[in-house]
Amino acid sequence: MSNTILMEVLDSINPQLLLEEKTLKAAVSANLPMQRIEGIALKAHSPINITQYDSAPLLVLIGLDEESLSATPLFENALIRWKNINANQYNETPLFDTIKNKIPPAQIPQPVAAVTASHHYTIEVLNLRSKLNLQWETSEYTIQVVNGDWVSNTIVLQLLTRDE
Repeated sequence: MSNTILMEVLDSINPQLLLEEKTLKAAVSANLPMQRIEGIALKAHSPINITQYDSAPLLVLIGLDEESLSATPLFENALIRWKNINANQYNETPLFDTIKNKIPPAQIPQPVAAVTASHHYTIEVLNLRSKLNLQWETSEYTIQVVNGDWVSNTIVLQLLTRDE
């Protein structure tokens, strides 16, 4: 797993695009590596002026193959771990929203022989303000995504007013 390469992909994105979600996924897709990279990388626009913006976008890039996906399904296991540094509060929430009234899938038997796995990238853009129910006040957060034993880079999100 190499988060470093995925983080480099996200670092090549213009930070202003993080506030313009419509073109963000296309910009990330254009920079994806051709090799199979497994890992999780995060990027957020920080600091955010809370008097000017009403959202806190988080860009999540996940590279994985079918074997990893079947062992630790993203939609069931991926979590956002966050800490409000100012209030010393810690919590976690599912990365993906659950579908209400969904019947759990049946257990799929694992193949006995090795199978050539396909690889793909997942790009998610989340509004941390609504996803984590953040208080829209001056504060500082650390954000990380985990899926099984995979851990993303940790980002710091600062919410500031214009005067700070």
